[in-house]
Amino acid sequence: MFADYTKIWCKIITEEDSLSLLEDLSKLISWSQTWRLRFHPEKCKAMHIGHKVNTQYEMDDAGKSVQLVTIKEEKDLGIYIVPSWTT
Repeated sequence: MFADYTKIWCKIITEEDSLSLLEDLSKLISWSQTWRLRFHPEKCKAMHIGHKVNTQYEMDDAGKSVQLVTIKEEKDLGIYIVPSWTT
């Protein structure tokens, strides 16, 4: 079983905001392990909407660190989400 369609959002202005998002991501991963609803890291993505702070995010997958792919658009419930600077 996988925890599909889970989203996590955070307004990133400073590096501390990015660290806060990483902490939230770690908590989400811990929750998923407790409930045995794994995330599939290869299907997880990061999107920067409205900021250009250089951020990289990783997930733990069975003891291995997997860097999340950064995307420029995502289709969700039939709607395409794109960063504000591409419109």
